This record gives sequence, structure tokens and C-alpha cells, in this order.
Amino acid sequence: MFPQARIEGFDMRQPNPAVLAHVERMGFGGRVRLHYKISQTDPNVRKIVEEKFGQAVDIVVDDASHLYPFSRTTFEMLFPIMRENGLYVLEDWAWAHWLGTGFDHWDGEALSNLVFEFVMASASAGGIFAEVLANSRAAVVRRGPQPVREPMSLDALIKIAPRRWSKLTL
Repeated sequence: MFPQARIEGFDMRQPNPAVLAHVERMGFGGRVRLHYKISQTDPNVRKIVEEKFGQAVDIVVDDASHLYPFSRTTFEMLFPIMRENGLYVLEDWAWAHWLGTGFDHWDGEALSNLVFEFVMASASAGGIFAEVLANSRAAVVRRGPQPVREPMSLDALIKIAPRRWSKLTL
């Protein structure tokens, strides 16, 4: 889809020879670099991304842990270095709401909370968030032109008045 794309991938697992062989077989070896044994919340993720792309990231796809605190940390870490109109894609955000997935007894915060925060932040900080779109599989935040104060905090961006919003827990 993006023939000139350069990709940095991160995974907490050990290197997977089958994945590495597939990348080579598809002819992507020169454009794809995979980093193993690194959490999506590790600050080194940002350092690696900045070394490769500077402050000009076009797209981030978070298809990692699917856990609210991890995905939120990753968003706050990488969204500030995205270029204007860059896309931040949050895959599988709605897993806690899908029927038959066996999460009826999940006691953590649903990832959908993060999508609600994106929507609220877009209302409060429209210059940072150009657009928020979602369907049952992915939510997409398009970066606006306004700079982000760092360290980025969604809590600091979201204005709620006069009522207090409370996060959903499932």
C-alpha cells in the first residue's frame, strides 16, 4: 500500500525467525526494522522512532497490548512527534464490547476509554487533534497543526465543565 514506507516495529517477544524470513521474502528487508524484547511503553521506543524519522512521523499503528494504560502511554509518547495530518491508528480498541470474546469478567479499564479521551481532547484541543474517526475495529486520530506541550498528557488537554466525567470500567 505504501511502497516507500519505512517501518519500525516493536514487540515484547523474542525474535521470530518466521516473521523475519517473511519480511525478507516479501522484499521489505531494507525498509522494515523490527525491535524485539521491548515494551511499547519503553521510552526507548520514542528515541528509536526519532532517530529514524525525527519529528516527522506519518503514521503510527498501535496493535500491541490492547491494554488501556499501555496504549495511552504510547499515544502520549509518540503523538507529539507526528507531522501535521499524520495518523495515529489504535487497532482493536473495541475488544471489550465484542460479543463472545470471553471478557465478561475483565476487571481492568477497557481500551474504549482511550477512544473517548481522544474525542474529548479533540473538543478541547482542536488544534492538536484535527479529526477522530472510529469503527468497530480501529480508531484513527489525525494530527492537527498546533504543537503539543511535552510531556503530553491527555488529562491536561481535556476540559470538562461543569460536570465531572468518569471513566468506564468493564
